[in-house]
Parts: sequence; C-alpha cells; structure tokens
Amino acid sequence: MDSVLYAIAPERDFTLYNPQTQYLILALTERFKELERIRGFTETEIFHLDCLAENLSQSLSIIEVAECLYKNQQLKWGWKDLLPVVLADCLYPFHADSYLHSVRMAEIVKFLQEGHKQRGFANFPDFGNKDFAEITRNLMMAEDDWACLLAAAYHHDGGKMGLKKGFWDKPGKFTPKEKECRKVHPGMFFPIGEMFGVPLKVTALAIAHHYLNLGYPNNGLIKCFQDIIFEPKFKVILIMLTTLDCYDGMRGPREYRVDLFSHDQVMENLPYELGQMGTDFVPLVELVNSSAIGQQLYPH
Repeated sequence: MDSVLYAIAPERDFTLYNPQTQYLILALTERFKELERIRGFTETEIFHLDCLAENLSQSLSIIEVAECLYKNQQLKWGWKDLLPVVLADCLYPFHADSYLHSVRMAEIVKFLQEGHKQRGFANFPDFGNKDFAEITRNLMMAEDDWACLLAAAYHHDGGKMGLKKGFWDKPGKFTPKEKECRKVHPGMFFPIGEMFGVPLKVTALAIAHHYLNLGYPNNGLIKCFQDIIFEPKFKVILIMLTTLDCYDGMRGPREYRVDLFSHDQVMENLPYELGQMGTDFVPLVELVNSSAIGQQLYPH
C-alpha cells in the first residue's frame, strides 16, 4: 500500500494518518474489529504490521501513546522521549544485537560530530583525507544535520520488529526467501515515525538506509521520499549512515557469528556491501578504526 508524507503537528487527527499507522495504532490498542475496515493491505503487509504491533506492545508506555493518538489527545511526550523507549523497552528484548549495533553507530556519530564541533561547524570535516575533502568541498553540515544523523543511527533498525522474534538470530546464512523477507525492515519504520511525529528527515534516513547501496525498499513508500533522499546534503548524510551501518554490521559481534572480523577483513568486503553507492565515505571508518573510539568499540 502506498503512503504519503505525514504532517508533523502538536495535535494530529487519527483519521488523517496513513493506513499503516492507523492499523498499528488499532492493533496496539486491541481494537481488532476496527482493523477490518482498513482495506488494501496484502496478507504479507498485515503479517509485518501485526509483528510490529506485538513487539511494540512490550512497552506499556507505547500502548498508552497509541491510545492517546486514537482519541486525538495531545501527547505528554515528544518523539525524542518516545524513540528511546522503543529502543530500550522493545528493540533490546526483541533483538539485543540490533540494539547494541545501534548504540555503537551512535557512539561513532558522536565521535565524528565532536571533531566537527571543534572546527566550529564552519565546514564539513575532511577527516584528514584530501580526496574526502574534495567530495564535500561545497557542503555545509549544521548541528541540526548531525542531530538527524545521530537519531537515525540510534533508531534506523526499529523496523526490524516487523518480523517475528527470533528471525534475526538465525545461525548461519539466511535462505533466499528469508533474505527477501528481511528487505521489509527499513520501511517498517514509517508507521513508527508517523505515530511519534518523528522529523521527516530522520524517518527518511531510517527508511532509506539500504536504498542507495542495495536498492530496497523499492516501492511507493520510498518514492514519496525521493525529493528528500536526493537532496545533495541529505544524500551525503544518508551515505554516511549506510557506510557506518555496513561497517558495523560486519565488524560488530553477532549472536549467530562464530568468528569476529578484523578491520582489514571488513575492508576487503566493504565495497561489495556498499554496492552501487560507492566507497567515497570509507575514510570515515578508517578514521574510526585508528581512533580510541574504534579500540573501545572493536577490541578484536
């Protein structure tokens, strides 16, 4: 089912939410009879929304928020309060590896941001790499841009809860069918973003964090964010997020992974993982590896 960009406002109308978000709110508040009136979903879409509702329902606070949104009541909390609840109360018990992956990515972003801050946010940091400096020569990245990147680093994998608990813990390789199934997870952040009034740029980063390198999701949802995704500065921020995601995805520990990869091993495979997006931002992970934060996060 296609979506339209949501409006961010202090008081929102339940009837104006996208169908995915309406479905999620109704499922969280157990208004199952009302779910029947929402048409246009495939069985697969319903399955993933049901999984997301089940996993978000582990938090009583999130259920309370859904109830308020159904009744068009003003929320006591903002998105900056609610997403950490999702992270700690829902994603962590659902899949601890994904939670820890997000925390590591956020620590890297904070490290990079601090280096930029020391320059007074005057221009985009070159991270000591002349080629990288040329790529970003005309780019200005403000403190708000870093804030969006940090929020996305923490929360980009929230959509993984659109699958059954245990799916991401499978030892060994995913089957072709499972590989196809896991492509749904970036897009499942959309109803979370609309529910909590997450800024569109943060939602777009979460939805598109596999789009430039692997090309998914490729549907009506991603198409409604095209103008945001290909805006020059936003695209750079998205590439930063994806590069860090791919790096930590291989370098960080995983429950199903017997051996931990060294930096050199990851660097051999990173161009393949970055795919059509390219390796322009690999200097970021080289910098991380050579710094104290790299030693702290990846002692192996």
